[in-house]
Amino acid sequence: MVKAKDGDIYNSKTLAKVWQLTRDIDLSPGVDHDKILSIASAKARYAEAAPFGIDAQPLMGDLVPRTVNYFALLILPAACVKMA
Repeated sequence: MVKAKDGDIYNSKTLAKVWQLTRDIDLSPGVDHDKILSIASAKARYAEAAPFGIDAQPLMGDLVPRTVNYFALLILPAACVKMA
């Protein structure tokens, strides 16, 4: 687990560490790739309504976000949705 010393993990330095750790673990021999869940893994996705269905994309993909705004646009609207 990665934990920020100050604030939260949503900064480029910490996200880069999470991304690299996730990739290193995923590439390790004997690791069941389907069991890895991280905000940097392909399984962690956000979904948006699209004209012909739902568009789901990985949260981080192959690049580390450079700004916090990237996650604010993805996560905060989803956190504001009230569950019925």
